[in-house]
Amino acid sequence: MKNEILFKGYILSISVLLLFSIVIGLARSAESMKQEMKSSYQNSVQVSKLGYFIDDISGDIQNLVSVNYKMNNASSDTYNVSISDNITINKMAFLANYSSFLQGYGNVTGANISFSYSDPLTINFSNGMRYISPFNRYYVLFRNSSNSSQASRYDIAVYSNRSYSNYNEWGWAPSGTFVSVYYSDPTRSFTTSGYINPAFLNTFIIRYSGGQEVRIYAGTIDGIRNSIEVNQTSLVYLTFVSINATMPSALPASYNMGLNISYLNTNYSASVPA
Repeated sequence: MKNEILFKGYILSISVLLLFSIVIGLARSAESMKQEMKSSYQNSVQVSKLGYFIDDISGDIQNLVSVNYKMNNASSDTYNVSISDNITINKMAFLANYSSFLQGYGNVTGANISFSYSDPLTINFSNGMRYISPFNRYYVLFRNSSNSSQASRYDIAVYSNRSYSNYNEWGWAPSGTFVSVYYSDPTRSFTTSGYINPAFLNTFIIRYSGGQEVRIYAGTIDGIRNSIEVNQTSLVYLTFVSINATMPSALPASYNMGLNISYLNTNYSASVPA
């Protein structure tokens, strides 16, 4: 009887120890899972925060030159890209102040942010198209980085704060690249459109009193076909220039601005997306 009682006590002790081991194992597993979930959540928050920084900076640059794109309704292989340039803003002063702001912003948020830029402000598209906006604000240029023709249509809108005296259209062609021109100033506006030969330099001249001019060039500029340039002889005339282009494979697009962000365990080192 005594041996039987001892045996039962031994079995009970072993059972308790096994149960205790299982409980400890489950507790450790739950804690490990909790830590993994916490780490995953923290990483998700960090990535989300990094994305917020990038989107916020890109949105601020859009105040200088904004880019919008949508799929062309007539063809899923082409995009309608709209670029709007605020000519009135001093881009050099804006970017210098913005660079200083980002350093302070990084200090407040705990992020390490470095930002670089150069003249001219440029937007590079994946298909080789490039929009160029020099800091001097006398002209803007939109063309391919090579001599291949990417855009099948341009819609150009020019806004001025002075009333024009007269204008001369370029020589329209029976076929080629379709171009429409919309002009607006405080007293009047006009719209004209048609085809231009992309192999020629076509010049559209808008004249003001005092001999000032706004010139729109379309076609071959500096040896590159199918380019667009809007040029002014005085800074006091143009306020906004908008160029819409229909072209294939336009995305992604980015500004020629370097952006490096380190936030906790996440990093971003690339150009500012447009």
